[in-house]
Amino acid sequence: MRAPVRTRGFSQEEYEELKRMARSRKLSAGRVKRAQIILLSNQGYLSPEIGERLSIHEKTARRWVCRFNRLGIAGIEEGPRKGRPPVYSTTDVSIVIQTALTPPSKLDQPFGS
Repeated sequence: MRAPVRTRGFSQEEYEELKRMARSRKLSAGRVKRAQIILLSNQGYLSPEIGERLSIHEKTARRWVCRFNRLGIAGIEEGPRKGRPPVYSTTDVSIVIQTALTPPSKLDQPFGS
């Protein structure tokens, strides 16, 4: 079993920002939940307890607490994700766009649109 992880001490400004984020109705649901994770950890709850209260896996709670400890409030934000690799190169896309924007008469086509 791993050692328990707790949040580092944080400033009053960080605390106020986390409270605002945890109550927000305009931020993404993930960001709100991550702020709640940090606040619960600060209140003394361990990762398994946080996971049970917020219906998440304890590893998820642990990961966000560790990330917050390393990066502060910026650690709550999601990082860029890898996605599907592009099918067409940027050169191919630019050629298609340029062709689409060129009048057909300049491309020696028999139609007007």
